[in-house]
Amino acid sequence: MKKLILIIGILAVIVMASGCTSVSSSNKTYSNNGISFTYPGDWGELNKTDFQNNASTILVAVGNDNATFVLANVTVGANKRIVSTTEWASAYKSSMNKSGYTLISEKSRTVDGVNGYEVVMKKSEIVSSNTYFAKNGNPYLAAFAFEVYDEQAVNMILNSLKVP
Repeated sequence: MKKLILIIGILAVIVMASGCTSVSSSNKTYSNNGISFTYPGDWGELNKTDFQNNASTILVAVGNDNATFVLANVTVGANKRIVSTTEWASAYKSSMNKSGYTLISEKSRTVDGVNGYEVVMKKSEIVSSNTYFAKNGNPYLAAFAFEVYDEQAVNMILNSLKVP
């Protein structure tokens, strides 16, 4: 019996040392209305109407208790034009700075084969990552909110994101 307990103990140490102690969930794929992307397996689809606003049409929302991703088609008003992604990001940064957010990082980013621009900002316990891009004349916002920033989730979704 002592030998069995010793073997189980050794196996437990080997498993813990190898990093195999956590249960991993498989990634999921969202695909609907010409939009598709891969997202973390512990996330689920959210009610997109919870995120609806006057400035955009929410196309999809996924997340969990600690993270959210929303893809929106941004409404461009009459007699207005789609600004460049860097202009868009600059206006966003200015607005967020006035609201008490601080800039973490920003960079050019390719989404679904088109140029976009990503801005990551933080206020208190919330980190937001917004990526602006336009495809086929349609302006999109890929917006994330995290309690703990998850760059791997951002990369997974944005690198796999396809829009009409």
